[in-house]
Amino acid sequence: MYARVREARRRTGKSQEEFAAVLEVSRGAVAQWEMEQGTTPSVKNLAEIARVTGVQFEWIATGRGPKVFGEPMVREPAASYVAPLSPELGKVVEMAKKWSPERLRALLVLLDG
Repeated sequence: MYARVREARRRTGKSQEEFAAVLEVSRGAVAQWEMEQGTTPSVKNLAEIARVTGVQFEWIATGRGPKVFGEPMVREPAASYVAPLSPELGKVVEMAKKWSPERLRALLVLLDG
């Protein structure tokens, strides 16, 4: 199974660390799944690997059946999956990116009231 997990991840062009972030697991978990003597992903994680990489669940879980059923769903960095902010909040975020840590802390104190 380790080779199928690695092959599926590589279809996305993601590093182990990036892939782990998408799956919301540790990089160590992905590394273990890709090691010959490593651990096996849970059924939930296998289903998520299949979903985000575009491979068939049966293939990733057992090695049988067709390998691919579609394009990988994960191509952009995980940050691109965040819902867009309102124009006002987006402006605040863009402004705050330019501020010093001290100024940001002061804003948080003010907002926390």
